[in-house]
Amino acid sequence: MWDQVAGRLRSNNQSHRSGKSKSSPSLLSGRVFDTNGIRFTPTHTVKDGKRYRYYTSQAVINHSGSKPMLNRVPAQELEQIVRSQVHSLLSDPAKWTSGIEDVSRRETALERARELARTWPKIDADEQDKFVRKVLTRIVLGGTTAAIEIDHVNLIATLLGDKPEVRRDLRARKPNVLKLACAFETLRRGGQIQLSTPAVDSGDRQPTTSLVKAMARARVWYEQIVNGEISTVCDLALKWKLPRRYVRRILNCAILSPKITEAFLTGRHRSNLTLNETLKSVSHDWRKQEERILR
Repeated sequence: MWDQVAGRLRSNNQSHRSGKSKSSPSLLSGRVFDTNGIRFTPTHTVKDGKRYRYYTSQAVINHSGSKPMLNRVPAQELEQIVRSQVHSLLSDPAKWTSGIEDVSRRETALERARELARTWPKIDADEQDKFVRKVLTRIVLGGTTAAIEIDHVNLIATLLGDKPEVRRDLRARKPNVLKLACAFETLRRGGQIQLSTPAVDSGDRQPTTSLVKAMARARVWYEQIVNGEISTVCDLALKWKLPRRYVRRILNCAILSPKITEAFLTGRHRSNLTLNETLKSVSHDWRKQEERILR
């Protein structure tokens, strides 16, 4: 279990040191709008040395127009919602196979879609994003919903290898747009905005960084105490240059049940669960922990 935590932290640290992202830093650039047609622009902020990407309303940037329902949305979460919706579309041929009159082309497109849907969770994010950019028209953000518009012709043409003659034949008929609707809620964790969807495929769930980090720290500190490397919480706080109260609270994560640990690593927990809520009166009884934290 803790090998998973260490591996995840090593991966995150390597990505941070290299400055490289697994996907495009502006996948949805020029394609995100609010219900009034105002565009969202890629922006970012830096806090404690960490870079946070957003799509921010032009109305806010230019200080013009009416106040939008959403001023800005976190880029990573919005991009993941779009990837997840495209994956779901590929898994549901009934939504996009209409209009493919040629039986051979229809079967080819279906076969390619099935294979892509099956392997999607394992495909590198860069490859996922290339596909998304080819088929995505735009996203319209409401207060709690995202309307994702997919170019039907581009989708079929891409599945058929994007051959000029295929695209020409498809364009001969009236193009149409496939509209995918996804509900979401906005959360705040550590002063940062996050998006969460009520139902996400398990392969698309993203662990909450603060929860994984707290578990990893707690395990390292616990082992240092057990091994005799550290004698007291005060010594631990001095070594890590952290407040004693913070260290004492985080150490509670060392006694979380295996079921809770697994839920944190996979992101399979309530979307609004926070570290502060987790650390409130952590019981030594695993059943009580799970009833309160994973309810």
